[in-house]
Amino acid sequence: MRARGSACGKAYDTRVRRDARAVCAVGFLFCCALGAVSHFFYEWSGEAVAVGIFFPANESVWEHMKLVFFPFAVYFAVALPLAPRLGGRTFGAFAGTYVAAAVLPCVFYTYTAFTGRAVLGADIATFVAGTAAGMLTAYRAFTRTGKSRAAWVVGAAGIAVLVTLWLTLTLYAPDFFLFTDPVTGGRGLPAHGR
Repeated sequence: MRARGSACGKAYDTRVRRDARAVCAVGFLFCCALGAVSHFFYEWSGEAVAVGIFFPANESVWEHMKLVFFPFAVYFAVALPLAPRLGGRTFGAFAGTYVAAAVLPCVFYTYTAFTGRAVLGADIATFVAGTAAGMLTAYRAFTRTGKSRAAWVVGAAGIAVLVTLWLTLTLYAPDFFLFTDPVTGGRGLPAHGR
């Protein structure tokens, strides 16, 4: 155990912050790139159900939240095992993913309440802002959450809930505005019979 304030402790903290910055900066770029291109995966796949489960299958806000959810999941699954010094890795992955996905509907419904319509430039900016907010949240968790069992349990349970929600509500989208495609009026995966 290291003493707080010691030279060894400060050096360790500096390395953790440096690792967290690198993980989150690369993650921001990766998630922005994969999220942007993944908007087209479902169409490019010939509307394959397996692809639509993970990537947007219609123009609903729920489906567009996948633009951050699955890129974050893929990135953190690969990057975090490579950064063992980070504390709260599982909790940080959960918190960052949750915040990134939550920013999209919050900002979208706020600005469309004023504009009365979706604006492509604002939607793109919202996606980038959500990705940035998610990575900043993950950074804070990586640098401020210790390697505790409680943080791991909360993070793992949170990730399990998010994955379950995305998979279930994509296949069985409820009749609720978040899930309704404003273009077609449909919900969920068109190829799944909805």
